[in-house]
Amino acid sequence: ENPNVPDPIRITYNTVLKVLRNNRNERGGGAKAEKILKKLEQLSKDDAQFTPDCYSYTAAITAYGRSSSPDKAAKALSILEGMIDSYKEGNKSARPNIQAFNAALNACAFSMGSRRQRLEAFLITVSVMFLLQEYARADQVTYSTILRACSNLIPKNDPKRDDFAKSVFEKCCRDGQVGTMVLKQLKFAASTGVYESLTGLDHEHDVNPKALPNSWTKNVRQERFPKRQDKAQENLEDE
Repeated sequence: ENPNVPDPIRITYNTVLKVLRNNRNERGGGAKAEKILKKLEQLSKDDAQFTPDCYSYTAAITAYGRSSSPDKAAKALSILEGMIDSYKEGNKSARPNIQAFNAALNACAFSMGSRRQRLEAFLITVSVMFLLQEYARADQVTYSTILRACSNLIPKNDPKRDDFAKSVFEKCCRDGQVGTMVLKQLKFAASTGVYESLTGLDHEHDVNPKALPNSWTKNVRQERFPKRQDKAQENLEDE
């Protein structure tokens, strides 16, 4: 060991997790991030300064979501559940926030593979949705990602696809989180007839949230944080 090099602390590990999270070309980035997270958890047993926080867990989940791992949905859920357990055991810095849940949903939405693997990813999507209700409030990104999961994981000829999309959109309306991102994803998830019936908009025209009831859009944060919402939409479209 070099005495002139300071010992690593949590922020050092989080910086590495950030690199893995942001590097879409990193081969096995999810597994590498998970390994670092487990290292933090192990070190924290003897030194509290290594205790992983919300950022640590969320970065590892995001790294899996952006990876090509065939089981990334299951891995994301496992890390999310570990985060929740850590919080319940007294690690207040690991309290799950909406970004953590959205990252897990994103891992589900972009899962690939056989029909069975996609079904498993969809069932994990539902599990994440239930967990979310206890710790965070869904936002526009949440609903957009769930709808993306619907369009990617449920076959077009499955009647449950329209039913699920309808249920998600109606809850989104009640939460006042209907924005451009949600409407765009609803177009992919629902059939033309269901889309037009739910929104009153023409499926072939560009979406316009301003034409919708204020109660549907009142809690969308796009106006306050436009760059953040644009980035989230970019992530959904680029995956």
